[in-house]
Amino acid sequence: MKFLYNYFKRKVIKYEIKRLSKLSDCVVEKTGDITLRIPTLFSGKGKIALGNGVTFGYFPSPCFFNAYNHIEARNETSVIKIGDETVFNNNASIISNGAVISIGQRCFTGINFQCYDSDFHSIYAESRCDEKAISNKDTTIGDDCFIGNNVIVLKGAHIGNRCVVAAGSVVTSALPCEDDVVIAGNPAKIVKHIQGNKKRFSAALSPLDFSKKGDEKGWLIAFENRHNIPFDVKRVYYIFGTQEGISRGFHAHKKSKQVLIAISGSVEIHCEMNDQKTVHLLDSPDKGLLVEGMVWHTMEKFSPDCVLLVLADDYYNEDDYIRDYQKFKEETRK
Repeated sequence: MKFLYNYFKRKVIKYEIKRLSKLSDCVVEKTGDITLRIPTLFSGKGKIALGNGVTFGYFPSPCFFNAYNHIEARNETSVIKIGDETVFNNNASIISNGAVISIGQRCFTGINFQCYDSDFHSIYAESRCDEKAISNKDTTIGDDCFIGNNVIVLKGAHIGNRCVVAAGSVVTSALPCEDDVVIAGNPAKIVKHIQGNKKRFSAALSPLDFSKKGDEKGWLIAFENRHNIPFDVKRVYYIFGTQEGISRGFHAHKKSKQVLIAISGSVEIHCEMNDQKTVHLLDSPDKGLLVEGMVWHTMEKFSPDCVLLVLADDYYNEDDYIRDYQKFKEETRK
């Protein structure tokens, strides 16, 4: 078996990888090295963004010798984002038809994985081939997820962090987005909650990209609960008119989740958790930052025209705030 693998790797697979690389016509942005163990086609008019250490193909899984991975950002507004160190097994198919497909860091998929952001055809016979009747919705998979063989993730589905998706599951937009759960069935449902997973700092902070619609008249971005916003919004507020040199925030939430969006101007979001620190620049209305509980954050370097929109998953509750930095440090060390 090892001899067969080495022979095919040297001869057939190496040739096919080069052949599909020449056929790939999509803009692929890489933040580091990626590994192609089997032929992988990157196609379309949109954008594909690959993190460091992303891997396509796995031996000795089935389909290693007779399949390829198909990654397609079909239209100009299509975006596919794949986080660092995520590994796709053989015969994966990921197609964005115009929204955003986001797959987190350190995920593993089984063979025949499929992920889409569109139905591609209307359910009505008279408009089945009418592109104007097609709707697209953002589809997301969180960090540290394990996805079994033959799983299909459909338009508008949102899978949380550190989840396990059982083999053969079909995940739809009806699935509640929760972290640390086992998902199974067709349509998929939450069948078990996983106890003992430790939240990573990178999982508590998630950059978001929002798909926009428009033409020469202008642009529009819609926010939808459990679609491009990964929770039910219960509170909305915005910050504006912040004077030069003023910083805000200086607190953490115990449980509340928030999405921050600079709908005008720019601002830096400084975050800390478990002695790790990061800085995130928000400077476009189609970019957001999901901040989960137990992340100390400050907002700095507001531009004069900055309007910072905040969407929260709970009503205002002073008991949910940690405003003392030393108390925050003590809580995160527990």
